[in-house]
Amino acid sequence: MKMTLSQTEYRNALIDAAEVGAEKALIEIGAKSPVIKRTEAERTYNKRLIATLIKAELIEPKKGGERNSAVVFDRIQLLTAVRTYYKVINY
Repeated sequence: MKMTLSQTEYRNALIDAAEVGAEKALIEIGAKSPVIKRTEAERTYNKRLIATLIKAELIEPKKGGERNSAVVFDRIQLLTAVRTYYKVINY
């Protein structure tokens, strides 16, 4: 069955929503932390992409304490920003 472009976009949006929902469920049951460290995010997604998302103010880095504390991001916000960024770039 051949799908039109709008059907494909709708299907992909549903897949993205399901993946974000699954991530949120894992966070709520305690299987994953609600935050992700900057180094882990850069390893997972790409250092340049994280810098671009920060510059575009799509994600907000947070620092828990003073000097040597790790910079963290909200995991759901980061995942959503990455998905949205790739959709806009590939559109």
